[in-house]
Amino acid sequence: MATTEDALISDLARDSEKATYPHKVAITGMAFALGSKKINIEDKVQTIRKTDSKGRMLNEKVDPVDELDKAFIGLGVESSSVAGVGEDIITGGARAILNLCFLYNLNLSDVKTFVFATESPEDISRNHAVEIVRIVNKISAELLKRGIDIGELDTKNSTNSQSACVAGVASLSDMAFRGVVGKALIVTSDDAKYQLGSGPDETGGYGATAVLVEDAKAAKGGIRVSSDILGHYTRSVPDFLKPILDVLNESRGIAIVNKYPIVFGEYSEYVYILDTYRAMKKAFEQQEGKSIEDLTAIKDSHVLISHTPYPKMPAKALSYLVRHFAHNDKSTELKLALEMKDAKEPFLEGFEGLEKTIKFIVDVEGYYVHLSGIIEAKERLAGTLKDEVMQEVERELSSKVGRMASMLMKELESIKEKYNLKGKLLATANTAIMDLSNIQTGSSTVEDVRKAFNGIHSIVKEHIREDKKYTKAIRGTSAFKDLAKSMHIEDTIVYSSKVGNIYTGSSFLALMSYLANSGPYKKIGFSGFGSGSQSHYTEMEACDADYIASRIRKNAEVEFGSQEKIDAKRYESIRCARNLTDEELARENSIIRRLSGFEEVDYNRLVAHAEKLRDPLKISARGDATTRRLVKT
Repeated sequence: MATTEDALISDLARDSEKATYPHKVAITGMAFALGSKKINIEDKVQTIRKTDSKGRMLNEKVDPVDELDKAFIGLGVESSSVAGVGEDIITGGARAILNLCFLYNLNLSDVKTFVFATESPEDISRNHAVEIVRIVNKISAELLKRGIDIGELDTKNSTNSQSACVAGVASLSDMAFRGVVGKALIVTSDDAKYQLGSGPDETGGYGATAVLVEDAKAAKGGIRVSSDILGHYTRSVPDFLKPILDVLNESRGIAIVNKYPIVFGEYSEYVYILDTYRAMKKAFEQQEGKSIEDLTAIKDSHVLISHTPYPKMPAKALSYLVRHFAHNDKSTELKLALEMKDAKEPFLEGFEGLEKTIKFIVDVEGYYVHLSGIIEAKERLAGTLKDEVMQEVERELSSKVGRMASMLMKELESIKEKYNLKGKLLATANTAIMDLSNIQTGSSTVEDVRKAFNGIHSIVKEHIREDKKYTKAIRGTSAFKDLAKSMHIEDTIVYSSKVGNIYTGSSFLALMSYLANSGPYKKIGFSGFGSGSQSHYTEMEACDADYIASRIRKNAEVEFGSQEKIDAKRYESIRCARNLTDEELARENSIIRRLSGFEEVDYNRLVAHAEKLRDPLKISARGDATTRRLVKT
């Protein structure tokens, strides 16, 4: 029979288990790796070219002064990390792992789960996780000869994940929900390249992150990740496309893969805003007595870590969150009204709720954007393929136009009913349906199908212009500024403003930026977003993150300090692989040798890099003023 003491011990054990249940895992180490080059935005804008009325790039360069205002003031970009010749997602991921080992004295043999996440694969079917394991283990063997033992990764524990920019965060959410055995390693690596000369290329960057995850009970401090506050939202939308065009010589297996994405930035922002909000909403609904509509519930206790496609995006997303608050909190509504004076929140005719309005924009604009994506993909081909091949492309698309129009008619009918459209919106929807009904296979084109949406698209575009003005006005209010300061938005974008978008590692880099540039730490609302689309939200607690923060600052000091600044001409030559030195040509070819199993690794450079990271820290746990300036400038 159990004694009273036994029963008490049993009760304490149960209470302890219950208390730790919300945190199955903890992040116990974080590191990042950048390209060997960097380009300041003043130089990068000199590569941007003008576009015509259809959005096609011309050979004429834009005015660099005007473009600099857009990139620096509008997007918040200061510089970009650039992959040097011979650097790619495999070498970047390997270096992030090595940085993690050197900074935290990690032995890779202790890693029981290894996940590699990317949005920019070098091969659409190859297992890049295995590639990284092989490279890291070869480097490990060479380092061992020099007296540095970092152990080895086990190939059978490796997994490759690809799901736009959210793959890394999705892997962490899965570990938070299921737990981990031993130590787990999440590595993200991307080279976020856009078509050279295009506007979106201003936001691109190159970098990798490595995140060490352990069982929360076994972990000593770190950042504990909630296992029961997990919000997830997903849908199918065409905001970021890399289509494979398989109409060319299909019998021989020849197709064209779009390496550089077809991007619809304005539309993608609305998808990001809606999906991130919905994931957060689901997470908050899991907490008794707590609502995302309650500003007081999060403004003083939370930091918001977000996916950062460009540095100003988290603030834009937060401005929409403030608008949601204002609809449900009279004091916030009154405060905004007093500061914004006559500014009136815009709504489409017949709409009132902000969430419903944005959802309608995402739904109806999705069709216009999808058709635009097909047209842009076709136009990209037109400049590179023979006329007879382009005729084959046109015939293939023309054969599908009738089915396309019929499907879109049904979708528009559904949208009319779903949103109970009124007035001008209803009239333009009816006109679009009529125009689609007249489209016939053989005599119509994709352009004709898109043209049917022009009326409703023009109404939505006009609303978006007014909506952006209003949201910009929100960001000028003290209510917004107080919330942004409380949530440490500026601290989360210090690194991204100098690195650029690194896709799957973006949210992790924002978390590292916050830890290295802030304190004391608050509860962390952590979100990730991937186009196409998928959004995750969870919460974290920095139980004892000072050590991790000090390691990140050392990491930043070495990575940023090691980069070589390049100008516009050099950037273009690297992107186009022209005017390279013999040494650079050898590194360019080393990628092919690596994929063939005959890579050459600059071990001396890696050892020198390791020694920099292994130097004893000469800064306090929080970092002195000099180090803080180094990281922020």
